[in-house]
Amino acid sequence: MSGSGWTERSLVLPPQASAPQLARDFVVETVSAWQLQESEEAVALITSELVTNAVRHAGTEVTVRIRKDASEITIDVADGVADRVPRVSSSDASIPGGVGLLIVGRLAESWGVERRRNGKSVWVRLALDSTADRL
Repeated sequence: MSGSGWTERSLVLPPQASAPQLARDFVVETVSAWQLQESEEAVALITSELVTNAVRHAGTEVTVRIRKDASEITIDVADGVADRVPRVSSSDASIPGGVGLLIVGRLAESWGVERRRNGKSVWVRLALDSTADRL
C-alpha cells in the first residue's frame, strides 16, 4: 500500500437470493488478501446486510465496492433505484426484519446514502484500528 492511495475491488451481482452470500465471500476474500483479518467479521456482516436490503427493496443489479487506505475500509453498495432510500427501522427484536441498518450503524464509524443519476449508493466507513472492538 502506498501513501494515502486507495486500493479498491468491486463486484456486480444479479438481484437474486444468492447475492448476499456471494458478496460476503467476495469481501472476506478481499479483506484476507489485504491481510486485514481483524476486520473480516464486521465487513462481511455489513456487506451482507446492505446487499440483502438492495436485493429485497430495489430488485436491481447490485454493485459492491470495497476500498481501503491506511486508516479505513469503505464498503459501498449501489443499486438502480434512487427513490427508495434505506432508513433505520424499529429496534424491537419481536418485529421481523428491519434491523440491518441498526447493525450497520453499530459497527460503522459512519454511514450514509448517496443518490446517483442511475440509482443510489449506501456507503459505510470502518476505521481499521477500531473495527474489532465494535463486535
